[in-house]
Amino acid sequence: MAPATPASSSAAPTPADADAASAAAVAGWLSPTPGLNYGIIVALQSVACAVCVVLAILEYVASRPGAAIDMPSLEWAKDSGWWIMPAPFIPSVVYFGLLWSAQKSEAGPDAKAGAAKKDM
Repeated sequence: MAPATPASSSAAPTPADADAASAAAVAGWLSPTPGLNYGIIVALQSVACAVCVVLAILEYVASRPGAAIDMPSLEWAKDSGWWIMPAPFIPSVVYFGLLWSAQKSEAGPDAKAGAAKKDM
């Protein structure tokens, strides 16, 4: 005689269970790692985003008609596509900005009060 299997093991997961599992997975992605300073990460990635924007503007200006005559020093930027190299920093700065925001909100007023006492 074969052993009986529990009814719960053969039951399909409910949509509520799937929603709870996906919510837990999202919460894991948006929970900051203790001891990691996300402010520095966001600052450095913001600099890379600024480089991306500057390179895109330079390529736009250099690719305009007549730009080779007016600005021959921008010939290197014409249709170069160099702005795309630092472009992945844009979604990264958004993600780490969310983590930094969550880290600051977890610190709460206790961290602000401790910083104010240090200044005095």
